[in-house]
Amino acid sequence: MYVGNEAKDVTSDADYEAQMEVVNAIKQEIADLATAGDNIGLRGDANEDTKVNVLDYQKVVNMILDPTQQPEEETNLFANIDINQNDIIEVGDLTAIVNYILTGDWQGYAAARSMNAEGESIAMNVSPMEQGKQRIAVSLANVSDYTAFQMDMVLPEGMTFVGASLSNRAGESHKLYSRTQLDGSIRVLASSIKGETFSGNEGAVLYIDVEGAGNVELVNILFSDVNAQTHLFTIGGDATGINNVSTFESLKQQVYDFGGRLVKGLKKGMNIIRRNDGSTDKVIVK
Repeated sequence: MYVGNEAKDVTSDADYEAQMEVVNAIKQEIADLATAGDNIGLRGDANEDTKVNVLDYQKVVNMILDPTQQPEEETNLFANIDINQNDIIEVGDLTAIVNYILTGDWQGYAAARSMNAEGESIAMNVSPMEQGKQRIAVSLANVSDYTAFQMDMVLPEGMTFVGASLSNRAGESHKLYSRTQLDGSIRVLASSIKGETFSGNEGAVLYIDVEGAGNVELVNILFSDVNAQTHLFTIGGDATGINNVSTFESLKQQVYDFGGRLVKGLKKGMNIIRRNDGSTDKVIVK
């Protein structure tokens, strides 16, 4: 009998194991929270080496050119790379990484959605065919200062992509890349690791050389300004903010995500609608 003290039950092995399971679960939750906190702090760290440098820049270049290399949506890594927060890994994120490399902070980008840009447009000018080849000049009329762009070329059957080159509006550090996508289109990407902008306010920025007859279609035309805001262009149309929402009503169509993958219905972000007649449209969903 205990005097002045209440007797306490002895903890059994089973009770101890149960308590330790709770303790370990709490430890794991703390570790997960710490990892999540670390991930939040690693914005732009595309190769997950806890640093942000030119290696991450090149990694994102590769992800844009080959969307199969992109991380799954809703993951911490995707969120870290989607720096301008428009639910797409694209040239705006690439520019944000450049700005960080150059300045050492993340103030050089704008997470806010870009507003409609007046007086800006993209046009295509096709030269006469010579020896079965023709050159397409992609001209930009701009008010904003742009440092990078990407676009997809859809070639008609029988036409061959010969090559592409930047105009003299590009800076010395601008580089041009291209890669065939899963849907057969060819993605072209231009960016500057030094953050140089395209000079002037009008004229060609890109030349595309093709062989064969037919009309080339340019879709998914995205330009990044110096603040890493992404502007969506259509041929002959004004630029708009990437987050504008539109709708579609056609029942006989296929929906692709921005990476060219066939999906079931509209998803958050950019969607490419390809109809049975071969025409395409872009739908951006918040």
